[in-house]
Amino acid sequence: MSNILKYNGYVGSVEVSIEDNCLHGKLLFIKDVVTYEAQSPGDLEKEFQAAIADYVETCKELGIEPRKPCSGTFNVRIGPVMHEQAVVAATMDGLYLNDFVTTAISDKLDRVNSTEIHHHHYPVKEYISNFEIDTTQNMRMVNDVDYIGQLHHVRSETSHH
Repeated sequence: MSNILKYNGYVGSVEVSIEDNCLHGKLLFIKDVVTYEAQSPGDLEKEFQAAIADYVETCKELGIEPRKPCSGTFNVRIGPVMHEQAVVAATMDGLYLNDFVTTAISDKLDRVNSTEIHHHHYPVKEYISNFEIDTTQNMRMVNDVDYIGQLHHVRSETSHH
C-alpha cells in the first residue's frame, strides 16, 4: 500500500492508528481540513473518494470554489548566489528563469520517476518451509496458508522512454 492516495486531482495521506485499530488520512496540500478513515485499505480508498465528493458538494452548497491542491505557481527561496547562477545559466541557454527552473524540475522528476517501487504482499507464517526463494529474489508462496507480513521488492528501471 502506498502512503498516498490520488483521485480527481486531489492527494490524500494514508496513516495507521494502532491505538484506534484503523486506517485514516486527510487531503493534502489544501487549507481546508478533510479527513477520512476505514478498517481496510480498500475501504480507505472508497472513503477517500467519498470525502472528496462530499467536500466538493459542500463547497457547492456554500457557494464557494473547492480548493485544488496545486495551482502551478509557487515561491522558491534559493538564496542570492544560486539565484544569480540560475539567471546567468538561463540567459546563456536563451531561456527565461521560469523556463529554466521548470526544465530543471522536470529533469529531476524524470530521474525520480524512472525508479519504480513494487510492493508485493506475500504470506509469512512461522513455517518458512511454505515458501521458496526464486533466482530473482522474489518470494512466492508454495502452499495456501493464512498469513501476515509483507515482502517489499524494489526494482529500478533505467528508462520509461
